[in-house]
Amino acid sequence: IGAVRIKADYSTTPDVNFTLWANGVELYSNPVYNEAVFRLPRGYRSDTFEFEITGNTRIKSIHLGQTPLSLKEV
Repeated sequence: IGAVRIKADYSTTPDVNFTLWANGVELYSNPVYNEAVFRLPRGYRSDTFEFEITGNTRIKSIHLGQTPLSLKEV
C-alpha cells in the first residue's frame, strides 16, 4: 500500500484522521482535509495491514493503491 484517497463529506466537518499499521506497528497517522490522494511512508514490508479512520463526518469511500497513479481513475 503506497497511496490512499478518502472520499468524505468534508464540507460540513473536516475532521477525519487516517492511521496505518503494519504487523501491529503504527507507521502513519495524519489528519485528512480533502479528497486528494496522499502517499504513505516507504521502506517497510508486511503481509498484514490494518487501517483506522476516525472523525465526525460521513465517509463515502476509502481507496487504497500501490501508487497515486493507480488511484487516478477511481
